[in-house]
Amino acid sequence: MKTPYFLNIPAACLAVCLAGCAPARTAEITWQGTLAATGAAVALSGSGAAAQVLPLYTKERTLLVEDVTFVQADAQADITFTGVAADAITLDFAAPYEAGRLYYPYATPTEKIDYRVETGADATVYHLDTYYDYVFTVTTDAGTDYLMVGCAQPQ
Repeated sequence: MKTPYFLNIPAACLAVCLAGCAPARTAEITWQGTLAATGAAVALSGSGAAAQVLPLYTKERTLLVEDVTFVQADAQADITFTGVAADAITLDFAAPYEAGRLYYPYATPTEKIDYRVETGADATVYHLDTYYDYVFTVTTDAGTDYLMVGCAQPQ
C-alpha cells in the first residue's frame, strides 16, 4: 500500500527544522600548522579553534607520544592535509584520559556517518560530522605524526 503524500509532510518539516539546528560551517581557516616529521601542511576550517599540546596514550593506556597538538573546534570541522598522500592518513576516535587523550578502543569512525573524505590532486579534506575527539595519524617514509582534533557541540 502506498503512503498518502500528506503523511510525509510532518517528516519533511522535521527534516527542514533539524537541518537548521546544526552550526554553519565556514571555509575560514581557524588553525593551521605543519607536522614535524612528515612535513604535511594542515589547516582546520570551522567555527573557531584553540590549540594546545597534550599527551596521547595507546589503547593499553601507555604513553605513546608526550607532545601532540590538540585542536579544539567549537563545532564540526574540516581538516585539510596537503603535502601527503591520502593513503598515508588514518583516522581514529580518541577519548579523554588523564591529562590527554587515549586512542578509543571500542569503536572506529565510520565514513559517511562520522566523517566524509574528499581527495584532490593536491589535498585531502576530512569533513568531521560528529561531536567526538579524533586522532589523525600521518605516516610517510620520513616518519609518523599525530594530530588530535576535538569537535565539541556548541554551548
